[in-house]
Amino acid sequence: MGLYDTILLPTDGSAGFQRVIDHAGEVARVHDADVLALYVVDASSYTGLPMEASWEGVRAVLDGKGETALRQVERRMDDELHVETTTAEGRPS
Repeated sequence: MGLYDTILLPTDGSAGFQRVIDHAGEVARVHDADVLALYVVDASSYTGLPMEASWEGVRAVLDGKGETALRQVERRMDDELHVETTTAEGRPS
């Protein structure tokens, strides 16, 4: 095993992120490491919505964006790499 056990790959699914995914995959391959892709749902901007139904709709859209971003990571990584994906709620840094 190499220097790293797990490569943390935070993703927002933005354009041009494919290069970052490729680099994380290369580092994981060199160090025989796993990849943990993380998408953070930033719900802080929507805390003042007047109705619960509004929040549920916004949350569904945000979750959908996260799922799309994480699927992009899975599709782009080599099959021989172990890739886990997870979503968290908070403020992305």
